[in-house]
Amino acid sequence: MSDRTVGEHDTDIARPRTSSDRPAGWSGGQGQPHAKVATYWWGYEIQLNRYAVRHFDEGLSLVHDAVAPVPPLDRLLTAQILASYQDAIRKVSRDGQTGCKLSAPWVVPRTLTPSYWDDGEGATQPPPPSESTLNWAIYDVAEKQWATRHELLEHESAGRPSLAVVSRGGDDTVFCVHRGGEGGEQLRHAALDARSGRWWGDTAPGPTRCGTDPAATTLTERMHVLCVYRSAVDGNALRYSVISGQEWNPVDRSIDGEPRSRVAPALTRRCLVFSHSEEGGQLYYQQFENSDDGIDYDRIRWDSARRILDVRSEFTPAVAWLGDYLVVVYRDDEGHLCSAVGDLDGSGPFYDVRWKDRQRLLSRAGEAGASLLEHEGTLYCLFPSPDGGRLCLQRGTMEPGDLGHVRWLHEAEQLPEEHRSPTGASLCYVRDPNAGVQSDHLLCMYKSS
Repeated sequence: MSDRTVGEHDTDIARPRTSSDRPAGWSGGQGQPHAKVATYWWGYEIQLNRYAVRHFDEGLSLVHDAVAPVPPLDRLLTAQILASYQDAIRKVSRDGQTGCKLSAPWVVPRTLTPSYWDDGEGATQPPPPSESTLNWAIYDVAEKQWATRHELLEHESAGRPSLAVVSRGGDDTVFCVHRGGEGGEQLRHAALDARSGRWWGDTAPGPTRCGTDPAATTLTERMHVLCVYRSAVDGNALRYSVISGQEWNPVDRSIDGEPRSRVAPALTRRCLVFSHSEEGGQLYYQQFENSDDGIDYDRIRWDSARRILDVRSEFTPAVAWLGDYLVVVYRDDEGHLCSAVGDLDGSGPFYDVRWKDRQRLLSRAGEAGASLLEHEGTLYCLFPSPDGGRLCLQRGTMEPGDLGHVRWLHEAEQLPEEHRSPTGASLCYVRDPNAGVQSDHLLCMYKSS
């Protein structure tokens, strides 16, 4: 399956792969404002030439004509949403000196990201690439296909972002937690709101500084996200902050037991995993209390930290639940990825984990380590290669009779050449239920290399 256009003005958007190609259908002509909607398997693009940017009201009218034959877009892309991108379009196109395209995936079709586009109306130069801009891409689970990358302009990161998805009233919001600012130590977050179709700008909790990439996970369905990171001002101490809606509260709190780590920790529902800096990288897990009927975020209850067998790693670990099993992936000293699996012993709020099934995978990873996502019973382990940071994906499953044994694929698959990030990448599953498009796509985000 190629990343090609499947047709302009395509009304059969729910089955884009089976639609035939059609000739380009432009509104207007050379030297005049024109717009086009190009559809792909992963999403679509609205392409505006420089004259449509300069005469934005006319360009907006052309866009409405272009999306009218595409039912999901005609219903979702209101004039208010499109008009809200005017400032971003003008900035990207350098006030109409170049063309501009706005791209969005089908899973969140309102979320348009503007970028440079060569409109063929004269010689132009694309802006120089940034080494800190966040990028997004879509992965098709069924077809095992990656889309081209897209820059998320004005969102820059010093390392790997961490993604957490909050569902409320059927609408998903993706929280992208990362570090940036001067020195690359400021804790920040951006949020993708599927309903409004906007990325909320980076929000920082005051002067909070983190010495590693943060880890994030959803606390409840009330727009709360827990972030854990190594302090940049208190040695190797791990700290936490909470995103409540679009605010940070509380901010930069200590964790019971004062765990310490030189590298970034990993988070999943109710569980923190970290490499202990004072015990030669011994991996620990530490549980925290999280109830759906409310929680005092100023007093999150942390259990004591417990060892994960005799597992040691000086690199950032990854963690995810696979059914009732807790799966930890880590990098050993020789660069190989390894996994350890544990099942629960006892009842909550805290419990023992019986660790088993240690495996050494054939895959070798860069020093950034891996990220881990469980989706529909499959583990997706995403990591940079040790030679140049090309992103790779390893999948694992567990059958009912496997008793905690993860069946990792023999070899990892390499992403297309353009997907490179030595700092690693993160995956999440998000979908706008109002999109009217059935798809099984994952959203990937990473920092430019």
